[in-house]
Amino acid sequence: MKYIGISIAVILTGLLVGFIVIFSFLPRPAESQPLEPDTQTEPTAGPVVPPLADSAGLEQDLAERETLYQAQLSQLEQTLQTRQATYQEQMALLTDQVGAAQAQLEALTTQKQTLTEQIAQLEAARTERLALYQNQRTESRSQYDARYAEIHRQLNEVLTKLAQANAQLSR
Repeated sequence: MKYIGISIAVILTGLLVGFIVIFSFLPRPAESQPLEPDTQTEPTAGPVVPPLADSAGLEQDLAERETLYQAQLSQLEQTLQTRQATYQEQMALLTDQVGAAQAQLEALTTQKQTLTEQIAQLEAARTERLALYQNQRTESRSQYDARYAEIHRQLNEVLTKLAQANAQLSR
């Protein structure tokens, strides 16, 4: 996965070079030559050997092909080197991005853990304060009921004394 771009470039370049080599050995179509009247009536039995002038032309043609193939190979090598450099740069950039993403993930994981701990602490404090509030409310209610009963008793005493005082005065 790390060198997939480079591998693809090398494979494609190898295939291209292979095709060039294969097609270099294929015969070229013969150039059209003016037809000469056939002077021989009987077919020849052996292979036809080209004259020496054609050998020189053939050698020249092969030399031209060799030069062309060498130029193509050097161009392909230069393209391959350029692409490899580009792929190396891209891989370095992607590696840096992956490293930054992993660092960010680790920071977020740490932050999540910290926040989870804080939530647990806040839930515990909330539960504790709720219990304390309930206790205080119950205690306050008890004190209120006791004071209410005391005040109500005192009020009844005062009303009773007032009624007695009114009764004594009206006598």
